[in-house]
Amino acid sequence: MGIVNAFINQIGREAARDVYRGRRNRSGQVTREETIIPFNNSFLAEIKNFKIASTSSQTLNQLINIVENAENTTIDNFEWEDIFIEIDNKIDFCMVELGANSAKKLSELDKKNGENYSKKKEDHKAYVQTLLNFHTKSHDELNRKSAFVAFLLTPLGLSPVYYNQSSARIVLFLLMTFISFVCFYYGYNLKVYPKIFMGQTDLSEGKLVQAASSIANLLITLGGIFYCLILTSSLKKINVENQKKVDNKNTIDLFNRYLTAYNKV
Repeated sequence: MGIVNAFINQIGREAARDVYRGRRNRSGQVTREETIIPFNNSFLAEIKNFKIASTSSQTLNQLINIVENAENTTIDNFEWEDIFIEIDNKIDFCMVELGANSAKKLSELDKKNGENYSKKKEDHKAYVQTLLNFHTKSHDELNRKSAFVAFLLTPLGLSPVYYNQSSARIVLFLLMTFISFVCFYYGYNLKVYPKIFMGQTDLSEGKLVQAASSIANLLITLGGIFYCLILTSSLKKINVENQKKVDNKNTIDLFNRYLTAYNKV
């Protein structure tokens, strides 16, 4: 069958690898690949270490076991592909070394290896398509939330409500917003109407105004701190959600490029 001939276009294959790995690096997350790789790596090493045995029958038995074990290869990383290419190389090698007596059996193994590869390739493409569908669905869900609307709700402390965050965070933001407005309200009125809001006091007019101004400054500063915390946290959340949209869109583009490059191979 000659699987190696199917990979003459190495540029397409490596492009697919780069896109797939680029998606992992971009997301910064550990994927299932890292939990599966040890089996494939060890099996790939076993194939690479394959050597001609003392007899043709032993060599053929080793190859048969390898071809059969390849059917259990996982397809959510790229080692599965290298496994079938390496098996194909070993079969070609044995065809030269073992001679005509083993040609029929080796041809059968070559065909079986090709069939296994084709099935795994389709399984792998289906797996990648599943990932693409997942990110496409996530993309649709993320786009239901508008950054503009969230920005308009931010001054009122309602961005956690809009983004369906935890109840504790919603209550905290609403409480801090209320406290901030109360501080601003009394701070402003103490500044503008010190006599009215200070009430009856034995202080002279000058000291009363000074005391009212000090309290007003304290209240405005306190309200400003609370309000800045609310705004900063809300804007940070909006930025995080926007970045999620960008990253998810890039991931979708990467997977589409990956499948396009892979289908060309």
